[in-house]
Amino acid sequence: MKTYRIKTEDLQVYEKTKTSWKKSKSQFPNAMKVIQLFKDHNNFKVLIDKKDNTFLKGQFNEKPQGARINMLPNNEKLDKAYSLFAKDLTIHDESSNAHWDVIYKNPSNTYSYVYTLEKKERAKTKKYNTEKEFEKYYSKLKINIQKSLTKEDIALPMYTLLKTYMRVGSEIYYKTHKHKGLSTLKKKDITINKNNVTFKYKAKDGVPLELSNEFPKEYIKQLKQRMNNKKDHDFIFVNPNTNHPYSDMHFKKAFKQYCGKEFYPHIVRSYYATKTTQNFLNKNKSPTKQEVNELYTNIAAKLGHKKYVKKDHVWKNNPTMTMNFYINPKLVEEIKSRLK
Repeated sequence: MKTYRIKTEDLQVYEKTKTSWKKSKSQFPNAMKVIQLFKDHNNFKVLIDKKDNTFLKGQFNEKPQGARINMLPNNEKLDKAYSLFAKDLTIHDESSNAHWDVIYKNPSNTYSYVYTLEKKERAKTKKYNTEKEFEKYYSKLKINIQKSLTKEDIALPMYTLLKTYMRVGSEIYYKTHKHKGLSTLKKKDITINKNNVTFKYKAKDGVPLELSNEFPKEYIKQLKQRMNNKKDHDFIFVNPNTNHPYSDMHFKKAFKQYCGKEFYPHIVRSYYATKTTQNFLNKNKSPTKQEVNELYTNIAAKLGHKKYVKKDHVWKNNPTMTMNFYINPKLVEEIKSRLK
């Protein structure tokens, strides 16, 4: 396969030959638009490859390779670097507090959304403020959902969410990747043993999950009824009006229905992580390193935070993800200060 690069001097695409480089007919229009944005901001030098200033950073050989760029044309730092040769590379040209700043398509056909560090920090602050707000409504939410198990169809998946902290998932994501969430669980993924229910499935990023929880009798009764007329490969938590899995928006509306305020379902996961950590701090004034490691590892296991270790050919819990993205950073710092 051919290797392509962009020359610094004329901004033309070149392809590698056996002995040198020659101009290529191949085009990378998205890269050219990004280059122009950096020139407009008088920041073109950022794009030049430090190891070989004949070319700009990066190259393409079946997929993007080489040096990446970790800032916007205006010098704002990003939470993730991108390649000039990334497919569908686009820099957002509007000022917005929530919108992505860079987007591109990965070789796996999924999209990466990149944000400035400042925007990421603002979002993190807002997220943990939302957790505090959610705590005020949690008891009311749980009581009302449990009361509705025999009356309203969405009460069953909502109660499942509160007990298991699963990602909701989506039908589109399942069809694309065959990875599941709560809404795309099938009959074959669920096992009932007395008052215990086990959910065993392949979750986001292919992570194998097996979650077991005890549930009240009414929940077990309703779940059995729902599964009775289903085949092994049928979705269980579907909207009766469409026979398609419930979406994020259905869950969001259900939060308002049961507690009076809208929340995105993902809040349940970060709330669990932060609340569990807060409870740990309340009970442990001087925790040991082992106790802290166990805390983070247990939360990671519950939330399905795992990484694949190639050399061992196994999935292992990934508490680093839990600490960095799910637990209020102030609590993480507090734990560090208390360590024996």
